[in-house]
Amino acid sequence: MEKSGVYELKCDECSAVYIGETGRKLNIRFHEHIDDFKKKRSNKSAFASHLLESGHSVDDLKEHHLCLRGCAREADFEDELE
Repeated sequence: MEKSGVYELKCDECSAVYIGETGRKLNIRFHEHIDDFKKKRSNKSAFASHLLESGHSVDDLKEHHLCLRGCAREADFEDELE
C-alpha cells in the first residue's frame, strides 16, 4: 500500500478494532504497529497496547485500507465502512 489515508486493524483473537489515520505510506505505519508490539512499546500504539495487555498476537493481524488520502467528503469515508 503506497498511499496514505485511513486504515483499520482488526485483532484476529477478539472483536477489537483500531482505526487510524496517517499521512505516510500505510505499509510503513502498519509495520510500525507490529514493531511496537514486538518491542513491547505499548505507549507508541494503542493497538500494540491492546495486544500486549490481552496476550493476543500479530500472527493473523488484519489490515484494511478504508479511505485513500483525499476522500472528498465524510460520506465517502462512511461508504468505505459499509
